Amino acid sequence: MGRISVVMAVYNAASTINKCLDALKWADEIIVMDTSSTDGTKAICSQYQNCKVIDDPCNDINLKRNKGYELAIGDWVLNLDADEMIPQALAKEIEEIISLSGPGYDGYFSSNREFLFGKWIYYVNGQKHRPQRYFLFKKGYLIWPGKRTHEMPQIKGRWGRLKNLFDHEPPNFSVTAFIRKIDNYTEVDMGKMTLDEARCRFKWHRMTLLPIKQFIIMYIKHQGFRDGMAGLIISVLTSFNIFVEQAKLWEFIYVRNAGILNHG
Repeated sequence: MGRISVVMAVYNAASTINKCLDALKWADEIIVMDTSSTDGTKAICSQYQNCKVIDDPCNDINLKRNKGYELAIGDWVLNLDADEMIPQALAKEIEEIISLSGPGYDGYFSSNREFLFGKWIYYVNGQKHRPQRYFLFKKGYLIWPGKRTHEMPQIKGRWGRLKNLFDHEPPNFSVTAFIRKIDNYTEVDMGKMTLDEARCRFKWHRMTLLPIKQFIIMYIKHQGFRDGMAGLIISVLTSFNIFVEQAKLWEFIYVRNAGILNHG
């Protein structure tokens, strides 16, 4: 039977982390990479014997995850956020995988249901069609580049898919909160951007065509319309996120660095 370490990067997660940790009592170890929380998150974590809090001032969530993976003692790592919960059926599936009777993959994708706008959402983010989260993996088989907030990890080995869903219950979810996150995350990404990288990533057609493509994928291909008005709103806002990314790249190149370009 292999050991499993749960790794999560958190900041002021007191409103959700209690429920998250309650569903992880079966884990051998929980490593919480905390960014100086001030809302009692650490006090809550101290109530759980299998939970270890690591103070890490780094604001890059993916670099914090990497450090947590390195500190993990488990043979397997479960990548989780403080507003995500593991139902019993999924916990049982994970325990079977890390036992000697597991199917032999080195990592597993997972999918989820999300509690947004007061209801469970199943379709708009592709949950019913394909697992898209890099979720469970052997230690050393996944690492984050640390270049963007939302980026693809570097993986190796053979990857399978988990059958059961995990739950995602973001606190205080609203249109306003969603838009604020779009602005905050894109600003963090721009802070890491070099001029050459911005020039490579920005394309005029992407500013218009990619948001339209994203909406078609989420609302039509993934059948986000089956999630009702919530599916429409999430599809539009996620598409708008792509537009904002491209708009900020344009601003970075042609406004913030105009002097550099004029002399280039």
